Amino acid sequence: LRDDLMVRLRADAAIGPLGLDAEIERRRALHVARLQAYREIERRDFPADKSLPRETRIQHLILKTGIMYEESWVEWAAEVLQVLGETATP
Repeated sequence: LRDDLMVRLRADAAIGPLGLDAEIERRRALHVARLQAYREIERRDFPADKSLPRETRIQHLILKTGIMYEESWVEWAAEVLQVLGETATP
């Protein structure tokens, strides 16, 4: 991925702590909010009833992709914050 945050995180690994915790936490919070919104849409628009029309099931699959993306970002951010919080080893 070519992303400014990834470049800064790589620099943190190479030269030492750059104080990225706040930015990671800020972005994590945005993804948590988006995930909550997507899950609410899923509850509202896609009942567990498997007899939904094909078009509706496809729309649900698209939403599920967004849910999976947000879940993975939230999990990744938690792991990054944990590692950033560790003391550097010699």
